[in-house]
Amino acid sequence: MRKNILRVLVIPFMAAALAALAFSAAGQPPRDREGPPRPPRPFPESEQESRGLMKITEDVTYATANGVKLKLDVYQPRTKDPRLRRIAVHIHGGAWKGGDKESARAFMRELIRAGYIGFAVNYRLSGEAKFPAQIHDCKAAIRWIRENAKDYNGEPDCIAVFGTSAGGHLAALLGTSGGVEELEGGVGETGVSSDVQAVCDWFGPSNLATVHANLPNERNPVVDLLGAPVGEARELALLASPITHVDSGDPPFLIIHGTDDPTVPAEQSRVFYEALKKAGVTVKYIEVPGGKHGGFHDTDPSQRELVSEMIGFFDEHLK
Repeated sequence: MRKNILRVLVIPFMAAALAALAFSAAGQPPRDREGPPRPPRPFPESEQESRGLMKITEDVTYATANGVKLKLDVYQPRTKDPRLRRIAVHIHGGAWKGGDKESARAFMRELIRAGYIGFAVNYRLSGEAKFPAQIHDCKAAIRWIRENAKDYNGEPDCIAVFGTSAGGHLAALLGTSGGVEELEGGVGETGVSSDVQAVCDWFGPSNLATVHANLPNERNPVVDLLGAPVGEARELALLASPITHVDSGDPPFLIIHGTDDPTVPAEQSRVFYEALKKAGVTVKYIEVPGGKHGGFHDTDPSQRELVSEMIGFFDEHLK
């Protein structure tokens, strides 16, 4: 059933002054990976051990949008087991203006060990295209993955999606916006479902109309994403907000957020959790005491424990 995009949830809370994420690739358009190969980057642990565990196919084109080739990487276990495996799709963060799909490597080792096939997606950044291009690209990636899953020994109807920060926002929007035609787009494969069966949102903003309300426009990544100040593009900001589209048909959600996040306030996830729960969606919220904007290596629970929580959540809901 098509959802009503004009439905607005008014969420009364005061946003703290925030600092926008800074990345070396900020403001740069997506690179065409047909060019010279990238220098190798280290795996999170032993490169030799990780290469023995999984095969990585880099820079597969999943769609072309306005002449830009959109790429993803595929992570497969080095096994001849013919059984179809569940799929985990990573969407990178970077304030929608930076970052890269290579950040998925921090997660893929454990997902491969747990019996998943991984996909890591790049999308057009805000310096190249304004919203809704980013969600159009992510939905195109899901459609391509579903259409081609069996070629990689993946189960097309068992797709989980996860991401951090801006990637968490896009993962959450994939989960809540099924049936919203304005967000589906016509990029890449069509006639294939972009639905996902589980979502893990790592400290992503849920309401773009409020998340950076106290930042000046020139420092506000939401303004860069929308192409206009939020006050002038409120309807677009709400369309871009996962919380706007919440209903009982949404897939199971796991939300992870640090209490001391200086970039995206934990209140964004608290309110999102309550909205999902009120709608009857299966949802679990883990708030990390003292946690900042990711990098939960010295927290309780730790990053490794949180990744295990995510995998366990996917195991439970991808049957």
